[in-house]
Amino acid sequence: MPSKPTVTIQTVTPKQAAEWLVKANIGNRNVRPSVVQFYAQQMAAGLWLMNGDALRFDDEGVLQDGQHRLAACVKSDTSFRTVVIEGLPDSIRATIDVGTKRTSSDFLTYLGYHNASQLAAAARLAYLYDIGKPFTPDAVANQVLANWLEENDDIANHAAIGQRIYRALRWSAPMWTAMCYLLAQVDADRAADFMGRIETGANLPRFDPALTLRDYVIKQKENSSRGSNPLPARYQMAYVIKAWNADYKSQQLKLMRWTAAEGYPQIAGYPNP
Repeated sequence: MPSKPTVTIQTVTPKQAAEWLVKANIGNRNVRPSVVQFYAQQMAAGLWLMNGDALRFDDEGVLQDGQHRLAACVKSDTSFRTVVIEGLPDSIRATIDVGTKRTSSDFLTYLGYHNASQLAAAARLAYLYDIGKPFTPDAVANQVLANWLEENDDIANHAAIGQRIYRALRWSAPMWTAMCYLLAQVDADRAADFMGRIETGANLPRFDPALTLRDYVIKQKENSSRGSNPLPARYQMAYVIKAWNADYKSQQLKLMRWTAAEGYPQIAGYPNP
């Protein structure tokens, strides 16, 4: 390795990445498998772009930054183009990865979307349901989310009702937005009526699925105020889907119940994810 910093642009192959991981990856933090998986998926899908982030080696040839990218290269068996900086002082390690990560909402704001924070969270929930992975807590790549939004941009039209239900009942505003969008793909008028009944609870007969769900959400809000942990948004979605399914089939719903052991419910009338 050179004694003074040099900068090159290289195509790193899985073979080269594996060699660097064995010979040069000394004293780095523990590898986070979820990060490697996330990067590997982007590489395999052709979404990994050379954005100026560099693989950094010190003047002893030790890898100071880039082990997750190299591990993802090996895992995906996909070469990638990158900046490579060699010959840095080993003292740089204390300065690496101390900045703030660019979030999905940051990226959507950059692309010109309004209410980007709620929209990013809602789009993630809808996207994961759409691809049949509603249980996963994993991150979704910014570009993947942006691509999905470009094809499903009408989800933004459901943000207002999502916010209204949130103000009336709580639970997650992005979750309500995602569910408004997903149910509208089945029947827009019926979905609007169902969500409107959840929002107001007005003049609903006993065991109406919208009322049963509404009462359950209110009870959960009361439990949360007493210190109980709120349900994750993807679990909240499951309850909304169960209520919708009963309503879609014109059935009464006497009790709101769901456990993860049952498997994730499928939206009645929705194309199979």
